[in-house]
Amino acid sequence: MIKKPLVKKSKYGNRKVVIDGITFDSIGEGNRYSELRILEKKGDIQNLTCHMKFNLEAGITFKPDFVYDQNNKTIVEDYKGFVTESYKLRRKLFIHKFIVNGSIHKYLESYKNGVTKEIKPPKAKKQ
Repeated sequence: MIKKPLVKKSKYGNRKVVIDGITFDSIGEGNRYSELRILEKKGDIQNLTCHMKFNLEAGITFKPDFVYDQNNKTIVEDYKGFVTESYKLRRKLFIHKFIVNGSIHKYLESYKNGVTKEIKPPKAKKQ
């Protein structure tokens, strides 16, 4: 008889981790949280929030990993080990709704290789 593991194997091979009572989808995301907490304690960022829910449209929601303030600007950051098509659609809707209208100032993606990049809205086409 074959025994099944008690813990369900992740589709993308990540392991969940709990830090400060918050569950993160991967060790990398948890590590990024720890880095941001250090920055918050130093006063470099303020109001760090995890997994804030944003309503996009037609019942679609988006929960980026981190939202914080830096230099009086709201920053949204998502840690990505793997970029899915569903995520690309939600990111596009989020940027259109919140970045373009100015309520959020910057959208960052950080990756497991340590790279962080800003995702900007597409430039308006000239007519």
